Amino acid sequence: MNIEPKYRGWKEGVLTKELQSLGGTTLKKGQIVRYKRYKEFNENGFWTHKYEWHYIDQSNYNLIRSNKLLVKG
Repeated sequence: MNIEPKYRGWKEGVLTKELQSLGGTTLKKGQIVRYKRYKEFNENGFWTHKYEWHYIDQSNYNLIRSNKLLVKG
């Protein structure tokens, strides 16, 4: 497994809970992942004052989105 360099704005940490996407990919608890925070917008384009967290593995694949921050460190 090749570790790809981080993209701009992504942070790294250890996942505290297992995440599974609708497509079937899984990020395991204790795995080092990269994460980034995004603002949530409604269908009219207005910010809902909530955030969405995007998680990827160290090879910058397997994107999983969640409404909770599940990273330690």
